[in-house]
Amino acid sequence: MNRIVKTFKRAFQKMLLKNWDTIYVFVDIHETSMKPTWTVEMSTEFYPKSLETLQLMSNHKNIKLILWSSSLPETNLKYKELFASHNIHFSAINSNPFEKSTVYADFDTKPYISVGLDDKFGFSFEEDWPALYDYFLFQLLEDYNPIIVDIF
Repeated sequence: MNRIVKTFKRAFQKMLLKNWDTIYVFVDIHETSMKPTWTVEMSTEFYPKSLETLQLMSNHKNIKLILWSSSLPETNLKYKELFASHNIHFSAINSNPFEKSTVYADFDTKPYISVGLDDKFGFSFEEDWPALYDYFLFQLLEDYNPIIVDIF
């Protein structure tokens, strides 16, 4: 089984075990979901299966997508709009405002992340997008009947 699929399985298991209702998926743009330009020009080409998989995740009631990018703030806003035009909705950019710090955890300087999709985290767009697509389309409901998925 693919490593990133195992990571999602663990995140959903932890969510159910702790009686939470959300996993937070941080998604990088360049060299992860889209081909980079290595210029000030925005990327426009999605890697195979990234668009479809992100749409499935975006429509999943237990997932909040968070854009995770070192692009300039104004460019990140444009990327957020670009993704939204493809029915991919990010709840935040480079932060997780939904999880607050506690007496033992500082989520102001290190955001709470359930799963990180970033080439710097070891994400491989060639291997991981197709595996995640198959997982979200075919396996997730079978694994987690208590989770209701609105993917269509």
